[in-house]
Amino acid sequence: MSESIYDAKYAASTPKNADSKRNISDEQLNEEAQKIYNRLDTLVTNDLKWKKNTTFRVLLFDEAQFLLKDEFGMKAFQFRCVRMWLRKVQDYKYVAVFTGTNSGLANFAMETDREIEPPSSSRRMDGDWKLMPKGSTVFPHFVMLTTIGCQVQINRTLKSSSDCSEYNNAIIHGRPLFSIMNDHGDLEAKLPIILRRMLLFRGGEKGKVNWEMNLNAWFSILATRVQMGIKTMTVASDLVAKGYANLTHVAPNFAHFTYLPDPVCARLAMGMMSDMWKLGNIKGRSPSDWVGKLGQIYSSGLCQPEKGDFGEVLAALYFLLCGDILRHRCDDDLKTFSVDLDLCFALLMNGGNTDVTKTPDLKRPRMDKEKKQSSVTLSCIQFCHNYLRSYETNWSTLGDQQFLRQLYASGTGFFTFAGCPTIDAVFALCIRKGTSEKYIPCLLSIKSHNYFSHDMAQELCHEMKVQAENSNLQALCIVVVFGSSVQSKNDDSTFSSDTYSLLESGETVAVVLRIPLDDVFGISSMNQQLTSNADLMEVYGSHSFIRAHTGKSKSPALDPKVALRAPSFGSNMTPAESLLDTLSEQLRQSPPYNCE
Repeated sequence: MSESIYDAKYAASTPKNADSKRNISDEQLNEEAQKIYNRLDTLVTNDLKWKKNTTFRVLLFDEAQFLLKDEFGMKAFQFRCVRMWLRKVQDYKYVAVFTGTNSGLANFAMETDREIEPPSSSRRMDGDWKLMPKGSTVFPHFVMLTTIGCQVQINRTLKSSSDCSEYNNAIIHGRPLFSIMNDHGDLEAKLPIILRRMLLFRGGEKGKVNWEMNLNAWFSILATRVQMGIKTMTVASDLVAKGYANLTHVAPNFAHFTYLPDPVCARLAMGMMSDMWKLGNIKGRSPSDWVGKLGQIYSSGLCQPEKGDFGEVLAALYFLLCGDILRHRCDDDLKTFSVDLDLCFALLMNGGNTDVTKTPDLKRPRMDKEKKQSSVTLSCIQFCHNYLRSYETNWSTLGDQQFLRQLYASGTGFFTFAGCPTIDAVFALCIRKGTSEKYIPCLLSIKSHNYFSHDMAQELCHEMKVQAENSNLQALCIVVVFGSSVQSKNDDSTFSSDTYSLLESGETVAVVLRIPLDDVFGISSMNQQLTSNADLMEVYGSHSFIRAHTGKSKSPALDPKVALRAPSFGSNMTPAESLLDTLSEQLRQSPPYNCE
């Protein structure tokens, strides 16, 4: 393809004694429009780089939001002129692509462009003007085009076919640019540049990247793996313009954006979450550092979770970090995504502690090197959004093998739509029997309550299992509980050897995963810190009802376990419990108000 780059400055020169923001005569307006038409004609006719036999040409207008500037009393004068020129019947077929960071490009619509339409008698170097019907070929804006994963169905010529890793096979499910670069053997050399962009660094290719002081850079890596939520317009613009975030919607105070499922970016983000990993002069940080920054981002108010519950983000990150431990053990290059489900569950149930042999519960799977490899594996290195289905009443589509195979091959899990009341996240499992493979969904229901009893967990387990069976869906259903503990370690069901045989035989299994309060990443601690702040606000918001529960004897309603849905941790009280105890005691000692 022939390429030519031109300065995109098509600004019309303002006529003498005329303000660009004021109306001018129709004759002057037509003259200014004619200048743009002539400039475009000259561009496409005098460019010797176009091949003589080329009948199809593509024009790319980068930073096209500047074409929307109001001039001569007309909205988007230059943009409308370019559109009018594109409607001209010519010897060549043209496709114009307008890119920019202003959503007005997608929303711009005018009833008529008659003011700038050239008269039919106007003579030009290439003959009379003849216009195609208005809007005859208008393509949707970029966010409506399906580009991620489009390389899957394209016959590709590979230059690096010797790499049969899961990572190499997953790349085609991500950005087409990365897939094409990989096919030509150029991707590996460009990874440092890609990582620098993920860290929002716009300097030279070999300069030192001081990303640790930029909170937005931490956010960019975290959101690549677990989305995070919505941010202010200023921050969102930085993430879109400098990084790989994609803007989807603009609200008055916040911007909605997403990080598209891409194995290349997800693998780099996975490496950055280990202090043993390094790419060029960029070194990763420990998982606990990332958890700490996640808490800082949420507590600062710069980010709001997408569904209003940061517990889902914490749970997804916890699953990923436990899987990362196994992936680092298996492959220093992080090109192997799949891990044994039993080994991963051993880490999940033991707070990421690799020395799980100390676990008193013998039913929990062991992590010894001689252990036989499980036939059930998971492959998930990032979580994205899925708004195609709410899965509110019917889960049958979650069993589609092609869909699950794509999730597994691309290393992607997803958060469900906010309208789904039972399940919060989904990723794929692979069950291998000899040479055959079968994929089933793993459904997560995430609860980040200070108190979630054994009976409540079992009831939710039963509800998930029944709904899956009613949808004729084989699945592994997991109730994930954060920030809560039970009196006995045996109060909740655990993942045992029977689970695998049931899954292999086609059964639906439901289990409880209660994440320890002392996990090695500090996720449960972070969850408690953030929820305690929310609890304080609840106490302040309901203090007017405390007096009604005070009397000669302490009201059961003021028991912290009931009022704050939180258990007592030894003799130490949470800030919310302490505040509640102080307020209730003060109210008991104070005389009642006399309104007479």
